Amino acid sequence: MALIAGSDWVDWQGNGFMDLAGLRRLGSRIADAFEALAQAAVRFAAKGNIVSAHWADELADDLPATLSRTVQDPLQAAVPGCAG
Repeated sequence: MALIAGSDWVDWQGNGFMDLAGLRRLGSRIADAFEALAQAAVRFAAKGNIVSAHWADELADDLPATLSRTVQDPLQAAVPGCAG
């Protein structure tokens, strides 16, 4: 993130925050994942990339479900679509 933070490549910044959110989610740091997705959405929107901004928002909306899956079955939360 430090390498792209100062760049003017706003989409890359957004993608970096998306990746960070994924890592935070896998580490069960849901609040941090939510913040990273919010930062991604802001950057995508600033670039006019409404598709990626919408995707970041959808992932953020799904985070509470991810948290409940983590509590119920850690494997299912780590591997989306896994039935256990």
